Amino acid sequence: PPFVPQAFVDLATAGLQQSPGKSIQQVRQQLAASSAAAQEMLTALGIQPSAPASVPFLWARLPHRRNSVAFARMLLKRYRILVAPGTGFGEMGQGYIRLSLTPPRERYVEAADRIRNRHLMQKRRGKQ
Repeated sequence: PPFVPQAFVDLATAGLQQSPGKSIQQVRQQLAASSAAAQEMLTALGIQPSAPASVPFLWARLPHRRNSVAFARMLLKRYRILVAPGTGFGEMGQGYIRLSLTPPRERYVEAADRIRNRHLMQKRRGKQ
């Protein structure tokens, strides 16, 4: 895919945020709802976003700068959560993952539930 300079992304984002159109307002509301749910999902994983969401993406720094490809694979295998490893955007992305905020909020709520349910099952197994 072609490289898009950050300045263009910033201009597009600013335009979306200032646009008064009803359809754009609905998109902004959907992105905000997805962002809140994605942040809740990250919290269930014990991860905090590394910066405010830059529409339509949310970046998160992994604890101890873990390998981003290995972490992304683990999320997919263990929880059926697809994220982009930070290294897909250059070597400085090591230790980060990027989430798209374009899926509906419900997808992140479901993902957070899968994480919590797995953690509960692991705790129950540990008590037996």
